[in-house]
Amino acid sequence: VYPTHVGRNDQLLKEAAELTLRGVTVDIDVWSDDLVETLKKFVSFGGDIHHVTISTDASGPSPTNLYQQMKEVMRELAWPLEK
Repeated sequence: VYPTHVGRNDQLLKEAAELTLRGVTVDIDVWSDDLVETLKKFVSFGGDIHHVTISTDASGPSPTNLYQQMKEVMRELAWPLEK
């Protein structure tokens, strides 16, 4: 099981954070421009960022949006790319 789109609301994100503590990998898509805030919430819910992938949605924003949001995460949260 590989839950995706888990950043769509706080309840899903909280459940996803709990799943990562059991070793389950979850995916956050960048449908909107709020990856920084979504990851902050995910971490505040106790989620393990080593079990998260970030992706684009096929019918949504382009891969450029993913790239821009990842740069923002590294800048705003001071996270290195490998984190």
